[in-house]
This record gives sequence, structure tokens and C-alpha cells, in this order.
Amino acid sequence: MLDVSAFIIARNEEQHIGNTLKSLIFQTHPLREIVVINDGSTDRTGIISQFYVDVYNNIMLINLPYHKESYVGRFELATVCNAGLTCIKENSTPDYIIQMGADHVLSKEYIKSIIYRMVNNNVAIASGGTQLERLNPNTPWGSGRIIDAKIWREINDIQYPVNWGYESWIVYRMRQLGYQVKRYDDIHSFTRPIKMYPQKAYYWGKCSYALGCSLPFALNKAINMKSNGVHFLKGYFSKQNVNKHEDIEHYVKNYQYSHLMMIIKKKMRFRS
Repeated sequence: MLDVSAFIIARNEEQHIGNTLKSLIFQTHPLREIVVINDGSTDRTGIISQFYVDVYNNIMLINLPYHKESYVGRFELATVCNAGLTCIKENSTPDYIIQMGADHVLSKEYIKSIIYRMVNNNVAIASGGTQLERLNPNTPWGSGRIIDAKIWREINDIQYPVNWGYESWIVYRMRQLGYQVKRYDDIHSFTRPIKMYPQKAYYWGKCSYALGCSLPFALNKAINMKSNGVHFLKGYFSKQNVNKHEDIEHYVKNYQYSHLMMIIKKKMRFRS
């Protein structure tokens, strides 16, 4: 059986962490280990997680220091992920790693079903679907994302670059190297709604610049974000503490240019 490890990023998630852990514990494909990264929570997240550690021998807990501001959307969250990934690597490299937010509940067959398709279709990164509005086709969700750990080890030693846009970096890097990336919307899971707000839009702008997104693509994205678009552009043009991912910058520009042209052509056909 293939070895699969999971890590969960949790900050003040006492209302959700138990259900997320249970959905991983009772997967039909058993997990080698589940690492909970308690990112400086001030509620009972750590206490609840420790209860599961005491009951199940494949669950581990990492307690990180408190920090005032949330790292959601920021490059610092990569360091939180890397803490869990380092813990997983200490037990040798698994075949696959699943990344989870602490508010995400998976169907029982989620991991088994996705890995079956990944193995049989040479897919390097995949996720299932959620009840939320769909993203671009074949773009996996961040939480619930399953990554081929052996390929990731060869690329970056199973670590995220501590930079804006780190989650998208791994997707573009895999595509750049010729691997398939998929999202299977018929494999279900449930998470709370994602809310967009000015600060998050600003962070997304920084991420887009770091990844190498071209200005036309950024403008198109800002238009689609409506009232938050101006905050997205402020982030895009703000170069403070932002370094570009030089390994994928040119690939991202070409990939997004092709994607943008495809959107324009579809709109033109629809109008005609």
C-alpha cells in the first residue's frame, strides 16, 4: 500500500479541528501519519489536537509560537507548512502528502479515489472538489491537495519557498516540468466559505507579481474581482518584500498569456 502523510495548518480552529482530524482518521486509505501544526493558537485548538495525539499513535502535534497577525495569504505561512513537512520527512519520504486546512472535511473515499486516478494517469498534484464556486479547470484547491512526494523531493526537497505565492509555485513548477495537475470535482469534500476582503486581495496581488503574472493577466483578474480589484492591483504594484520566483517566472507569463487568449476567443465566439 502506498504511504500517504497529511499535515494540517491550524490557528484558532477549536470549532473545526476535531471534525477535520476525524475525516482523515477514518479514510479508507489509512494515513502513515497526520501532523497538526498549531500556529500560535490562543483558543483550545492545541488542547483538542493533543487529545487525538494521546488516542492515535499516528498523529503528531507541533506547537508554534504565538504571533499577533494571521499568516493567511502571506508568505510566512510557508514556514508553517514547512514545519509539518520537515516532521514528515524525518520518518522518510512517503509516496504522497496531503495538505489540509483545519476547517476541511473529506469524504471517506477522498484520498483513495484521488490517488487511484493520480497513479493511473501520471498526475503529480490533484485535489477533489468542494461545495464552493469552482476555480479555473484543473486548478487544485490548496486544502485537500495531494502531492507526489517523490517528485517534490527532487524539485525542492519537499519544502515550500518562503515567498509570496508559494502554494501556486508548486503547481506551476510541476506543469513546467511536464507533469499533469488535476482537480476532480466529482470527489467531494466540505469547507467553510471563502471570503474575499481588501487585505486578502492585496496579498493576492503580491502573490501574482511574485509568480511572474503579466500585467494584462493582472488587469483581467482585477476586473473579475470587482470592488476588491483595486486592492489586488495595489498589491501587484507593491514590490516591498516581494521577490519573484525566478525558476517559473517566464513559464507563468507564457502559460497565462495562452490562458488569457483562450478566454478572449471564447468571449468573441459567444458574442458572434
